[in-house]
Amino acid sequence: MNGLLVSAPTIYNKESPIWEYKQIIRNLKTEQLMNEEELNKFGKDGWELVSVVANTKTARFYFKRLGN
Repeated sequence: MNGLLVSAPTIYNKESPIWEYKQIIRNLKTEQLMNEEELNKFGKDGWELVSVVANTKTARFYFKRLGN
């Protein structure tokens, strides 16, 4: 090469993505936490687990995926 540096073009997306959200609440006194099978089913449907918030009574699982 002759010392010429070329960088990849920058692409700007003016539209923000539209997200869908889902919340699953489990009562820890009567229900189990989500297991791997359940989480994989949500993943196959396009849901991404983004957060889990738990205390002594409940666990809340927050998911998101791209909307239409």
